[in-house]
Amino acid sequence: MKNEVDERTANCRAYKTGLPVNIWIDETEAYKAGKHAKIIKFQINKNPKFQSKNTCPMTLDGKILDEDLAEVQKNKEFAISEDERNAVSQFVVNNSYALDKVADQLLWLDEFWEIFIKGGDVATLEDISNLKKKTDVYAKIHKDD
Repeated sequence: MKNEVDERTANCRAYKTGLPVNIWIDETEAYKAGKHAKIIKFQINKNPKFQSKNTCPMTLDGKILDEDLAEVQKNKEFAISEDERNAVSQFVVNNSYALDKVADQLLWLDEFWEIFIKGGDVATLEDISNLKKKTDVYAKIHKDD
């Protein structure tokens, strides 16, 4: 996957997500233009400044393709531990239902921030169920937009 962030993704600071790194979320169906799976991108270091050239894609099932990880690990800016990558992965898994709808413009990013599961710890089934219910309410509204 191409390792660049463009104008079709929204940048999200680490403090807002509860993650150790900044992330970028597709909110404009960029996956269609890029002809790849729905993804988020995460910064490969903990610099608080957005560094769009220092990112790695992750699919919404929380996976990083081996070739993408191998490529970013060659980058001299790479400074994120396996535990930190796992936190990003768990955040994505916890929020995958909502992130999927954001990518398809059925859930707006400001709505996502109202309902998302913060941080990179394993969410409870109740938390995930609540996220799905709230996501569906918004998606139903936007489906006819």
